[in-house]
Amino acid sequence: MAYFLKKNRKKDKLYLSIVNSYYDSERKQTVHSTYESFGTGQALIDQGISDPVAYLEDKVRTLNYEARQKDASEISDTAPYKYAGHFLVKSILSKLDVEPIFNIYDLTRSYHFKLFDVLSALIYARILKPCSKYKTYFEVIPYLESPCCFSYDQLLEGLSYFGDNYEKIVEIFSKLTNEKYGLHPSVGYFDCTNFYFEIDKEDDIRKKGPSKENRKEPLLGLGLLLDARQIPVGLKLFPGNESEKPQIRQVIDELKKQ
Repeated sequence: MAYFLKKNRKKDKLYLSIVNSYYDSERKQTVHSTYESFGTGQALIDQGISDPVAYLEDKVRTLNYEARQKDASEISDTAPYKYAGHFLVKSILSKLDVEPIFNIYDLTRSYHFKLFDVLSALIYARILKPCSKYKTYFEVIPYLESPCCFSYDQLLEGLSYFGDNYEKIVEIFSKLTNEKYGLHPSVGYFDCTNFYFEIDKEDDIRKKGPSKENRKEPLLGLGLLLDARQIPVGLKLFPGNESEKPQIRQVIDELKKQ
């Protein structure tokens, strides 16, 4: 479909009209139809339009642009696929029945979103396509089978809550996993890693320390304890300038208390 300005001169008068040109699939040929007729150019001049041809050519450009935009809008920018690789983990999370606990936590906060919705979406996204928080929200979560019901700012707010209460959350999952599937703490595996942050100044937990890559940025240490079946049962974050050895004892002691 395309619009063009038709100029027809009769008896020294210029008649102007905008014509719509399109392909008729039934007749298998291009068809022209009058979109709008404006009479003579002099009539437009009398209406205060000093240059009728330029005025209508600009109108034609606008019509063609709008037609192209309409055609483009019929082709969705959203991919028609959905992620499905997280259903096994979703089934496990459902069997642990952890959602009611987080619903109770919701009652202690004035959030306008559900903590469990954010947590479960982040878990699934991390399994499907590990990436930054921003990309997780805009490139992964929209393609889960359930629609997203929280904003990006709310995701960050939820992450802040999880970070402040991660030890309690780990304890909840360990307890429920033990009740449902059973843990095997007779043999344990402990490993540590660290994360660096592109910041200039240290804070209470991000400290400059030894790094395999010899990085100079502040570090955050993470220790993870697994049971005999390599199921996570304990997790500890600690300053990057501290040794992991005391963390092993602390994580094991906390597990014994549970």
